[in-house]
Amino acid sequence: MNVPRPKSVPGFIVRVVMGKLIYETVTMSCRVSNAKAKEVLGWKLKYPTYREGLPATIDEIENRFVQKL
Repeated sequence: MNVPRPKSVPGFIVRVVMGKLIYETVTMSCRVSNAKAKEVLGWKLKYPTYREGLPATIDEIENRFVQKL
């Protein structure tokens, strides 16, 4: 996307300034699986991974933006 990486703040600073709860909230893993929903509901994903879906999503957003101009 040709943009610079966002700046990061060291974890110990976040913990000191914002507190332990905020630090743990922003650093916890939130990985989830949709395997059971796909099985029960019979879902078949158009793009099985974000790597496949992200370019198509960006293209769609760009196309909609251009159409509004």
